[in-house]
Amino acid sequence: MVAILLFIVGLYVAVGLLVGIAFVLRGVNRVDPAAGDSPVVFRVVILPGCVGLWPVVLGMWINAGKGASV
Repeated sequence: MVAILLFIVGLYVAVGLLVGIAFVLRGVNRVDPAAGDSPVVFRVVILPGCVGLWPVVLGMWINAGKGASV
């Protein structure tokens, strides 16, 4: 049971890292145009939150491409 739970948590974090890194590098500019000129430190600071909340971040990123407000 513990092994299954650890696998699920690991999978969640792995997907979160993929989405978080992609979002920090490319998606943050689409969601918030003011963040386009943000320093690298800002992007490093928001990365852990993007990893933990990757379903929300991914939804915001997808909706930003459609022009919908969050």
